Amino acid sequence: MISEPIRIATFLAVDCSGVPVNLFVAESSYRILVSALGPIANTIASVLGLEASVISDFILNALLTFRDNGLFRSLIYVFARLTKYHGASLAKFI
Repeated sequence: MISEPIRIATFLAVDCSGVPVNLFVAESSYRILVSALGPIANTIASVLGLEASVISDFILNALLTFRDNGLFRSLIYVFARLTKYHGASLAKFI
């Protein structure tokens, strides 16, 4: 069982790890898309970066922060939690 201070520190570390994931995916996808899509490539790259960081944070939180909660019960349950987490994370983007 993880103590609460360690759980909070792990949660913060996982959330901070989303920043480089977001930047890497956004920059990489922008470089790939800019020649084909022009000015809209920036918007698409930003959305792809956000998606990658949200999914990365979700997986790392499930594996590290909340590993003792038994959250990987079934695939349907994981997708339901991912959908809720994704909806809550959209506030970061807006």
